[in-house]
Amino acid sequence: MGFSRAVVGVVAVSAIAMWPARAFADEVVVHEGETTYAGPDRAMLWSGIIAAGVPYAIGTVVAFQSNHPGDDKLYIPVAGPWIDLGERGGCPVAWSSCTPESVNKALLIGDGILQAVGTLSFISAFLHPEREVVESRRHRFAQKAELHLAPMASPGGSGLAVFGTF
Repeated sequence: MGFSRAVVGVVAVSAIAMWPARAFADEVVVHEGETTYAGPDRAMLWSGIIAAGVPYAIGTVVAFQSNHPGDDKLYIPVAGPWIDLGERGGCPVAWSSCTPESVNKALLIGDGILQAVGTLSFISAFLHPEREVVESRRHRFAQKAELHLAPMASPGGSGLAVFGTF
């Protein structure tokens, strides 16, 4: 009777051990509509740099080469064209000599507007940064792990075999 209990016990332990067991990895949850900061708005940043930088560079070249006393204010970004415009006098009595000065004033106004708009675009790139939207999904990664125990017999004796997948 002792031998039959041992056999039943070994069979019962083997059956329980051979029952497949499954292990699940941690559940990863990403919330719907979650946004993350991706930096300043690149389109606004570069358009601001170009819109303000090109007219400012042209203005500094003019300030370097010009003999007009107000043109040295063009070294000042954004405000320089407006200060220079304010320091320019009116037209002399002869209207024909007023044309080059009118063109210079129009160019100063264009320079001032472009620098101001470019600067506002540059600042707005940081006030309205790019956001990266993360899609929502619930993931449950199932990794099937199984462990099996089985009786083993060999010409040299008997024992218990353990095998599985991980």
